[in-house]
Amino acid sequence: IQTFRRVVLTLGSGVVLAQPRNSMACIMMVAACLYETTTTTTCTNGDLGWGTTEEMSLLSNDAAETLACCFSTGGGTFLPDKHRATIESIVIKCLSSLSEPLTSSISSHHSLTKMAILQLGVNILCSPWKDGGASSRGNLSTTLKRTAMYLRKNDRNINVAASASSALCVCDALMTPRSPPLVIVTRSTTTSTIAYPTSD
Repeated sequence: IQTFRRVVLTLGSGVVLAQPRNSMACIMMVAACLYETTTTTTCTNGDLGWGTTEEMSLLSNDAAETLACCFSTGGGTFLPDKHRATIESIVIKCLSSLSEPLTSSISSHHSLTKMAILQLGVNILCSPWKDGGASSRGNLSTTLKRTAMYLRKNDRNINVAASASSALCVCDALMTPRSPPLVIVTRSTTTSTIAYPTSD
């Protein structure tokens, strides 16, 4: 996963365009790892299936950061609709688990995993679909905002609370309709005249 992330950071969206089949397989494998590690709730003798809690937390963190890199470099725009919809569904599930500590996996309780999933949600929300539309399937923005509000209020880690506040700022900027300014104040180019506010 870390190797694929380095490739994505180096080549950017060219990875998806040059090798669509291989890149789709890698992206969906990373998404499957994220889903598995954040939804596994069974615990036996301190282990979660194949590894320790720390190992699963590191895998969740790596998977979330790798997917976030795929979307931040522009690769998310070129994903086929079915793959994009699947990834968004997984991320919505992961975000929901962060605000449900009693039913979430142990690996999602780690601070680094929480921050990585929040950043992944923000990157997907800011990345348009192939047709230029915004992410609206499954109410990603609503789930991200609700989770960020919960973590900012209830999480004890200051870094997680700061990441949640940043995610809230992005949600508010994208979801709140704003009008252009009515009056724009400009300066005159000459010093001999008095400049008055003008409306453009």
